[in-house]
This record gives sequence, structure tokens and C-alpha cells, in this order.
Amino acid sequence: MGNILNINSVVICGDILDVDTVLQGNILNVNSVPVDCGYSGNSWDCSATTKSDSCTGTTEINTTHTQPGMSTYFSNSNQTLVTTDYYYIDYTAATNSLSCLEKGSPKRQFLGWSIDNNGDALYSSPAGGGIIHNMWYSFINELNATGIFSAVPLSILPSALALIPPFSTGVSSYSPIFKDCECIYDCNCVAISGSSGAYSSMTQCLEDDKTCCAECEVNSIIHLAYDDLYCEDACQNICEYFYTDVVAPLPCPLSLGDHIYKDTSCTPAERGYYSPNQCTSACKYCYEVGLLGEIINITLCDPDSCNIVILYADNDGLPCPSGQPCEDVDCDVCKFNNKIYPYTDAPGSPPILMVGHHIYYASDCLCEPFIGGSPILTPGMYKWKDTTMGYDYCIELSEMTCEIVKKTVCSGLAPDVVVEPDTEESSSDDGEHGAYKPSSEEAVDWTFDKETGNMYYDDAGYRYYDVDGDGIADYSLWIGYEEGGGPASVVP
Repeated sequence: MGNILNINSVVICGDILDVDTVLQGNILNVNSVPVDCGYSGNSWDCSATTKSDSCTGTTEINTTHTQPGMSTYFSNSNQTLVTTDYYYIDYTAATNSLSCLEKGSPKRQFLGWSIDNNGDALYSSPAGGGIIHNMWYSFINELNATGIFSAVPLSILPSALALIPPFSTGVSSYSPIFKDCECIYDCNCVAISGSSGAYSSMTQCLEDDKTCCAECEVNSIIHLAYDDLYCEDACQNICEYFYTDVVAPLPCPLSLGDHIYKDTSCTPAERGYYSPNQCTSACKYCYEVGLLGEIINITLCDPDSCNIVILYADNDGLPCPSGQPCEDVDCDVCKFNNKIYPYTDAPGSPPILMVGHHIYYASDCLCEPFIGGSPILTPGMYKWKDTTMGYDYCIELSEMTCEIVKKTVCSGLAPDVVVEPDTEESSSDDGEHGAYKPSSEEAVDWTFDKETGNMYYDDAGYRYYDVDGDGIADYSLWIGYEEGGGPASVVP
């Protein structure tokens, strides 16, 4: 099959690598170049090279899923059970390190109890010295055998043991000890003789983004309820465990683009609706999940509450000040990338923001800017993404009423038309960014748009929309020109 030279994960095929002609000043580049040797009858597989004990032969304890819960389970009501005969699924020990939870199985094992090394007599006794006692009953028996204690009842509970010297005085202490059952996280694409491998080429193996060889980011386990059709049902259904690429502690809510997975191999969760509402009382949201397991929409479970809306602020969480252009050189609203999660009375899922809608700081949807009132979102200009149309908007929030008073599209802005003194006077409603005025002196011929429900007219390559029906354009979109110089008729 020929020899394979592997330099820094670069596979070089052939029996001889001739580097004699590489002179001083020349560069031999062998970085990040995947080479498919193309041997006939060969296949490739994804092989994990690091693996710890898999807890073979043990039984799952499914009544508790935390370290404190496991310690309580064995020391309070199951004092004669051997802890190492069991394993449990740890749904809370999220970590950024290469661990079972991230790259393999979240199985964990409770090894037992060990005397902490405080340099005292108890640690140096037969009960200490680093010995892990895997049964509470025998742990207490060993403590009695030290002579330091006076006939501690074998059925004593941890809460009572804490009241007995030297534990009660703080001279001695003990800790429950845990370990991961199985960790598989170091992976390589390896050649398999014959066709039994999962991949027909090394390139195919390396490019598979759903195997252990890829950057599959499973960082936490998340408790959610699911429904394939309705948010309302997901908010009330029974919870089960899923996985996510979000690092714990999990925020509430998660963000658009975060992922929900079925397992640690990044298998996308089914398309539909997921909610932690019945799992974590403090997080009353519903996530709509797409085909790749990504969150594509976020709403509140309570239909009578205001909807959550995602806005974008500056890195300090503040908007640009009012009274300046949206794309000002000193503060460009349209380049904001810092997500914030206020609330709005705008309808829709996701909500569609219009002039006249309100943005609230909290889910109680109150706007009381006076002293002692409710907190309000800082007035100014924020970015909002209309995911239904694919446009970014600059919205301006009023100082005292929490109301959206301006809405300007970030790309394709029509030029502000200045009304000259010798023409008709500007209306008191100047639209979104100045008085809109068609190039013609004739009256505007408005057309009804069935898709948006708004009136519009086209002029000089722009489409002007009247949202509130007052005969004044509220925002414009560039639609380009048709051949011959006329404006295009395609609605963006």
C-alpha cells in the first residue's frame, strides 16, 4: 500500500520524500494540506485514540442527576449499596474542557467518600490516607475503628455526622469523589484496508461535520419540552434532555443561531418548537428550531405578554444618540452586533417592528420613565433585523414614551430629498429620514402592495412605502432600474 509520512497531520504519500533540492531560503510548505493517497480498495474511518474506563457492568441510577444528589442518595437511604456498582447521567456538569460531556458520553460514577488531607490524625488513620470508601455504612465503620470517634451509629446521616467532632470543629473534613465513566475526544482519520470504513476517502472523512473528527461543539445539556407544531404545546409538554453548543451557565433565553442537538454527535434536533418553560420556571420562552437544529425564532410562552425582540446595540450595550445619521462615522447603528433582548407590543412571530410600536425593558411591558417608575430601555437608535424580509433597519426610540418614532432601512437608502423654499412646504410628518418628494411635480400615484398591506409609489429607482396611511412615505427601498431607464417593478 506504500508508506505514509504524516507531518503535523499532513499525509504525504509514497515511499520516498525527496527534500534534497530544498535550498536555504526556500520554503517547504506542508501545512494543512490534506492528501488523499487514493489507494485501490482502501477506505477511511474516524478513530478515537483516547478513552478512559467505560463503567462496564454497572447499573444506571436514574433518580438523581447531580453530584450532591448522588451523595445524598447513597448516604441517606441506601447506605449499604456499593456506589461503584452504579453510574448516573450528569446533566449539570457542563464544561469547556475536553470532557465526557463535550466530546463523548455524560456518564459519571460516584466512587465514594474520602477523608480530606488536613494534616490531622484522622487523615493519617486507616480511614484516611487517600482511601475512597464506596459504601456509607463501611465508611462510618472505618471511622469508628480509628478510636477518634466514640461509637458513631452505623446508620448516621451526613447531617448528623457534621455535628460530631472533629468534623464539627473543622479540624477534619471529608468529600464525595466522582469520575467520568467514558471520555472519547481525541480523533483521527485512519486508513482501513478494504471497504469496511465509513468513508471512501480521507477528504470525505475530514469534511464530515457530524463525526468526532469535526469541530462538533456540544458544550451543555439542556432540559426542554418539544412539540412539532405549536409553541403553546411545547410550553406545556413534558421535559426531556437535549444537547446544545451553548456554554453553561445557560442564558435565558438562548440566542438566534444557537443549536439544539439530540446527542453528543451533533445530530440536529427535530424541526419544531422547544421550551424550558416546564423545566426551569424562570425561563418562559419558546424556541423555533430549523432543519439543522438552529434556533430561528424566539417567543414568550405567555401569549398575553409582550413578545421578546432582538435588537443590536453598541459594545457597551447602549444605542447611538438620536439626532444623527444612522450610519454616522462616529456611531454606525447599522454595524452593531451586540445583541440585547428587550420586549415589544409589536405583533407577529417574530414581531415586525413599525413606527408607533413600543420597546420595553422588561416583560411587564411598562413604560414609566419617571422617578420610582419602571426601568426603560435607553432612548436612542438601535439596529433591528427583519428576518422575514432580510433587511436591517435603524430604529429610533423616543425619550419618554418608549415608542419607535423612526425606522430607516440600513442598505439601499434613498437620498434625503431637501424641499427647497420655492417648492411646496414640507409636511409636519417628514417620513423616516426627511421629507420624501417625487421628482415630478405631479401628484403621487399610490399603489397597494398585497404582500405588506401598505401603499407605495416608485420614483427614481426607489420604492417609497406609506405604513401609517397618512400619505407620507415612511421608508424606502432601492429596487433598481429596468432596461430603458425606468424603475424596476420587482418588490425586494
